[in-house]
This record gives sequence, C-alpha cells and structure tokens, in this order.
Amino acid sequence: MYSLLGGVFAGCSEAILVRTVMDTVKVKMIHDRLTAHKYHGLIDGLKQMTAKHGFRSIYKGLYPGLLKYSLNQGTRFLVFDQIMFHIGKTGMSTYLQRAVAGAMAGGVSVLVNQPVDVIKTNV
Repeated sequence: MYSLLGGVFAGCSEAILVRTVMDTVKVKMIHDRLTAHKYHGLIDGLKQMTAKHGFRSIYKGLYPGLLKYSLNQGTRFLVFDQIMFHIGKTGMSTYLQRAVAGAMAGGVSVLVNQPVDVIKTNV
C-alpha cells in the first residue's frame, strides 16, 4: 500500500513541477505555429505567457494532469512492487526480475491510464 501512496505523491509532484507547465507551453506553441509565430522556444514562451497572463496561466489543466499522472505513477509503483514480491521467490536473477516487473508495470499503467488520458486530452 505504501508503494501506491509513493507513486501517487510522485505523480502529483511530476504534474505540479514539470508536466502541466510543459503541456501548457507545448499546446500554446503548437497553436502559435499555426497562427501568429510569437513564441521563439520554450523559455520565451514561458516568459511571454507569464508576463501577459500571469503565473497561473502556465498551470491551466492542472487538475486533469494531477489525476492522470498520480494514477499513472501510483499504478506503476503498486504493480511493480507486487510483481517483484511474487517473482522474487522464483530464483530468477535480480536484473531479470526488475526487467519483467518494470515491463509489466508499464503495460498495466498504460491500460489503466488510457481512459483518463483521453479525458485529459479532450479537456
């Protein structure tokens, strides 16, 4: 259960510190390329957005991002730990155990997170 909570907190940190800001700037820059051509890179886009619309403008879409990334990382951490617990008794090498657990955790998290990703994209 601690692995799930650890993953949720990791996902929240990821959403707040990196992903939401990057997603917001990315969408603005994609739209900008189709119209005005006023942003000249990531840093320039961040500066212009915060100057014109305020600091909060770079956190548009925070709540769907929090849901997506916390669910994604929580699922990965939980599945990885559970698989490691169950295959740890098999006698496989530690590297192979981690590779199998990581691959399975990544696959499960994609399947679990897909509906949330569709919702986030449409918001």
